[in-house]
Amino acid sequence: MALDLELRKTYLGATDLSAISGLSPYRKPGDVWLEKMGQSTFTGNAATEWGTDLEPIVAMRHARRFDVALLELPPEPVFHPEFPFIAANLDRIYKDRKRVLECKTAAEDQLYGQEPLWGEDGEENAVPLGYLGQVNHYIGILNYEDAFLSAMFLGKSRIQRDYPITFDAGLYDLMLSNGVTFWNTYVLPKVQPPVEMFSPDVAMKAVALRALAKENVLEATSEIEAWAQEYREVSRQIDSLSSEKKLRAARIAQWITEQGGTKVKHSLGSFTFKRGDTKPGKPVTNYEMAFRGLLGSPALGILPDSTRDLLASLASDVERACTTTPVSEPSEPVLRPWWAK
Repeated sequence: MALDLELRKTYLGATDLSAISGLSPYRKPGDVWLEKMGQSTFTGNAATEWGTDLEPIVAMRHARRFDVALLELPPEPVFHPEFPFIAANLDRIYKDRKRVLECKTAAEDQLYGQEPLWGEDGEENAVPLGYLGQVNHYIGILNYEDAFLSAMFLGKSRIQRDYPITFDAGLYDLMLSNGVTFWNTYVLPKVQPPVEMFSPDVAMKAVALRALAKENVLEATSEIEAWAQEYREVSRQIDSLSSEKKLRAARIAQWITEQGGTKVKHSLGSFTFKRGDTKPGKPVTNYEMAFRGLLGSPALGILPDSTRDLLASLASDVERACTTTPVSEPSEPVLRPWWAK
């Protein structure tokens, strides 16, 4: 279902409420605030595009498996009867009973590993916590009985699993309460949340919204002094861990090469070692030399001296303006890990 991104700024949807309530591993409450303030430029990626394109297929396969009729809802959101800034955008509902169907796509590797994110087919509520909160919101806002989450896992096997979702009234009320508080505290008055409520990747962007354009030097407080010490210590730890990571990667790569392989599989996923490719050098054109060679051509002997002097001066300008195209360097050896999530 394609959403109206401008309209989305005017209300909190199910994924927003999951993020505000700390249920989403991908978004934080501050990220939601940036979106409602019109400061987020995210309009989708390959994963969301696949989800949109495959939604009708996931729904069709679910309906065929359970021999049910489904209704596709219009793209307009369903608003909460009491809070006009809280809404839901649903995929499908059952025609013959009060049941929601939510369609998802995910990577097949999420089914495996030591701590898989998804349960077995038919296992009740065995979905990622963020999705569980999202579907509970759908059930609650419609005052329905329950739901199914049907997920297609993209990979070699193309697995589809169907998970029954029971309504958790406590979770729904908590998400609703968190959403109302968040809207009235931060979104409606346009008050920026504390930096701790943002994802690390967007926290600095949020801070920059209130930054001055010109320099204004401040005196540090005791709090700033403490933060400076913490920042330096974390930086030192990162540098140390980065060095340790490189040595451990080299140790694994050494074992792979000594065993005559390029890849090793293990309980957490796999490591693939790439030794680096030697790329052919790019041709470099020396325009200055070519131009000076042109000036020495006998064909230019017929030109007046003033014209040839002008061309010689131009050659010097060309020499100063020309830059040499860098020759490509061989790529660095790299150990590429794949983790079974």
